Amino acid sequence: MNLIALIIGLFLERLVTHLLHLREPRWLDAYFDWGLARSRNVGAWLQTVAVIAIILLPVSPILLVAVGFRDVLNELPYLLFAILLLIFSLGPRDLQEEVRGFCDARSKGDEEEIGRSAKELTESDFPRDPGERKLAVEEAVLYQAVNRIFAVVFWFMVLGPVGAWMFRVTDLFRRRKSYEAARLREKNDAAAAAGDSIYWIHGLLIWIPSRLLAIGYAIAGSFDGAFSAWRAYAKAKRSELRFYGKTKELLAAVGRGSLEEIRDDLLDEDPQVCSARAAIRLVQRALFVWVFAIAVLTLLGWAV
Repeated sequence: MNLIALIIGLFLERLVTHLLHLREPRWLDAYFDWGLARSRNVGAWLQTVAVIAIILLPVSPILLVAVGFRDVLNELPYLLFAILLLIFSLGPRDLQEEVRGFCDARSKGDEEEIGRSAKELTESDFPRDPGERKLAVEEAVLYQAVNRIFAVVFWFMVLGPVGAWMFRVTDLFRRRKSYEAARLREKNDAAAAAGDSIYWIHGLLIWIPSRLLAIGYAIAGSFDGAFSAWRAYAKAKRSELRFYGKTKELLAAVGRGSLEEIRDDLLDEDPQVCSARAAIRLVQRALFVWVFAIAVLTLLGWAV
């Protein structure tokens, strides 16, 4: 049943892109800000417990519906419930539309829109150097795919609608924490560095999906290039980043290695546009690989 809900949900999500602003639950921002303020000056373990509680509170109504009405949510009612939750758990913004917006801004030479759309993708200030810009957007697309799509799909298949919504709440909390930390850094506030429990929890939730996505990139793109990049990354001196930061490095390295053939088809375009479009094409191909693999596993009885 989850496979059917997944296929229908992904299809419907592409049809209702004009309604995607509805799945940006800004009303959670105030709740996250309240939680961040309360958990900022406590010990590491207590902070972790607090962050888990903050995540579980918005998830609990969905869990209660799924558990309390499991005898009622059979067949069609469950299918509709699962599709609705999946659509609202993906994103919150459409990665393909954001890449298209960035490419259109590049074509028009609209620097303000370029900076705005790139900042949404990278979740940081956009570099001024053209080479760094190209790399930043490419890496952002390859990494954001796991946050926007693939981790949601993974947890949906593992835990159903509750798993998909749990991950979305966790990622929204992480995004809000990143935004708040950046705002405090601009004010030279020492509190900007406080509290990274949400990054650890988010990192744990994407650890398996990100490795499976890296394999998906390899299958969907240049297999040899991807695994050469993966081996080179494994042999190279590890960075100072914590494990949740290394996930981004891995996806960027394997993704770039997978892009060799796709990028060759777009060499006549602006380098930054070429990188962005090649990356989103790889993401789309990897999603097809995932859905096909899930379908095969379901038919074999290895998936829900």
